[in-house]
Amino acid sequence: MNGFLIVLIPALPLAAFLINGLFGRWLGRLGGWIAVACMGGSAAISIPLFIRAMWGGFTPFNVTLWRWMSNGAIDITIGFRVDQLTCLMLLYVTCVSFMVFLYSMGYMAGDPGFNRFFSFLGLFDFSMLVLVLGDSLPVVFIGWEGVGLCSYLLIGYYMDLPGAPDAGKKAFIVNRIGDFGFLVGMMMLFAALGTLDIQKIILAAEQGAAGVGPLAYGGAFVTVVTLALFLGCTGKSAQIPLFTWLPDAMAGPTPVSALIHAATMVTAGVYLVVRMSGLFVLAPATMTVIAGVAAATAFVAGSIALTQQDIKKVLAYSTVSQLGFMFLACGVGAFGAGIFHVFTHSFFKACLFLGAGSVIHAAHAQDLDHLGGLRKYMPVTAWTFCIACASIAGLPLLAGFVSKDEILWSVFASGAPGSMLLWIIAVITALMTAVYSFRAYFMTFEGTGRLSHDKQHHAHESPWTMTVPLVLLAFGAIVAGALNLPGVFGEGTWRGVNNLLEPVLEPARKVAEAHAHEMHSPSLELALMALSGVIAIAGVALAYRYTLAKWPEGARRLAKRFRLLYKISLYRWWWDDFYMKYVAGGTWGLAKLATWFDRWVIDGIMHGIAGAASLGSRFIRALQNGQAQAYVLIFLLGANIVIGLIIWFK
Repeated sequence: MNGFLIVLIPALPLAAFLINGLFGRWLGRLGGWIAVACMGGSAAISIPLFIRAMWGGFTPFNVTLWRWMSNGAIDITIGFRVDQLTCLMLLYVTCVSFMVFLYSMGYMAGDPGFNRFFSFLGLFDFSMLVLVLGDSLPVVFIGWEGVGLCSYLLIGYYMDLPGAPDAGKKAFIVNRIGDFGFLVGMMMLFAALGTLDIQKIILAAEQGAAGVGPLAYGGAFVTVVTLALFLGCTGKSAQIPLFTWLPDAMAGPTPVSALIHAATMVTAGVYLVVRMSGLFVLAPATMTVIAGVAAATAFVAGSIALTQQDIKKVLAYSTVSQLGFMFLACGVGAFGAGIFHVFTHSFFKACLFLGAGSVIHAAHAQDLDHLGGLRKYMPVTAWTFCIACASIAGLPLLAGFVSKDEILWSVFASGAPGSMLLWIIAVITALMTAVYSFRAYFMTFEGTGRLSHDKQHHAHESPWTMTVPLVLLAFGAIVAGALNLPGVFGEGTWRGVNNLLEPVLEPARKVAEAHAHEMHSPSLELALMALSGVIAIAGVALAYRYTLAKWPEGARRLAKRFRLLYKISLYRWWWDDFYMKYVAGGTWGLAKLATWFDRWVIDGIMHGIAGAASLGSRFIRALQNGQAQAYVLIFLLGANIVIGLIIWFK
């Protein structure tokens, strides 16, 4: 595939941005269809590229566009790197984005900012594709900042909606904290290696694995660099402590939520860790930190999702929890398992968010207590939502089961510090995932309807532009796992994605094999796989018991029995309260202290100096009265003072 077609992949969404931004006023809905066609064109190029990479005969290549800057030791070009990891990322980013674009044609119909919305979507996908394709960290950072800017524009899209502009600003500011770490990591790498080309950094990391160069295994420098890069990932991919912006991002239109949570932005941090895996494995301390933060994030977010009443908030905290699973895999060295969960997650999470949008579009409600019984009005939305819930819950044979089970086994068998504790946390979180996902399904589509009479009367299935993407995404949530079937089923089992990514992850695998002791028992893996399936089924049963069989009395009794745990979940572990009181409040206190210091100390000193100068000038002016006697007296006093000083210091 030539470089021109590779450039077209990000160029087509950029064209959608420009066309709708400049001419959308005159194009109307045609501008939206042009954006859909542009995104479809990117997907049409990415699919055969992935197939070619998947079935062998693929050689990674670079596409250099132009020299960005050249000044002494700095020589940075704008270029793209196309390898197996890039092909996998391009496949799901473009395909899922195309479905979101098509869905938006129905969801945003009649919106006064229709073309502005599609313009922002085009810029969003352009930025994400640049991030994925970048051959150097500065190019990746352009896309990294681009998706941050677009998240601000799209989350705050409803400018007149209370809270939406603030949610956009919150996302933008929190991500800037993480971006500081990314910049520090880049500067340190450039200072040590003289390059920011990703392939050259990986080569230096291979030398570091052998104890050569500044990137020595376990060294302080490589640990600090990787921790700085991971700080950037915690912001972009919503990990503790920088995860609070993502649930607030629900203030944007539902297609935006699907795009951010499934196909773009939040997966960028996982992608960066996997892309730089050869560097991260050189810092075992960083890997332990990643695993610990990821497990905590998965558990905390999963526990919060159990009690949320807004259907989009349930899905938002679900995304944070699933991102924790992805980073947990990376933290124990299973980078292939982590990126494969990114791949499967894109299908079922996009289906869930778009299904929630279909409900909101038809019922004009998103509070679970006000929904129910919608399956008879919205059968396509209901069944696709159910399939996506089954996939994320990890019911056997679905895509989510395959990818999540590989993560659980990788954690259990890794031999990493605290691996057993991490595995227990992951298993408990998997149980919570099944509970909150089917709680959302049962309370929305099953049981008796709780909508008002007017809303229930108008409830209907969404138009084809919305249901077709739901069906396609549900199909992906079923079959995507077939791309990476567990090797425990036999030596000849097709290992699809793991085989595809093997050349990219080879440097990391070599280091992991040299410093880890992974256990492998086919019978134990099968037993744990069966346990994973049982846990998922148990979670569905619990959700049924406390949403349909005993709702709402059973749920109320359960909340009363575990009052403290219920409050911790309902009030989101008080993370936002802590930030508002101590971080934002502390910043406000420092600002007031700085104002006081500036007014009374800095200004006081300056006013004091000015006052002293003014007083001295008044005294001198009083002496300058034109009388010769006064001048002689001053002269004699000055002479005596000088003579006295000479005698004193002699």
